[in-house]
Amino acid sequence: MLDIHLMEEGKPTRALLRIPSGQALTGWDDDDDGHLEDPWTGEVITSTSRTFLITVQTTP
Repeated sequence: MLDIHLMEEGKPTRALLRIPSGQALTGWDDDDDGHLEDPWTGEVITSTSRTFLITVQTTP
């Protein structure tokens, strides 16, 4: 995985440091609160969107 961005309708994409697990996003993971985090500042990103753009690189 090379890059992760949060996608929100009508807004530019926003880079993320981490993406929570599916269980965390639904509130079922006691060890992960499901927060989104800015990669440069560590700031918690508040959003109701759960749409992500993930860039991956495949190897030949």
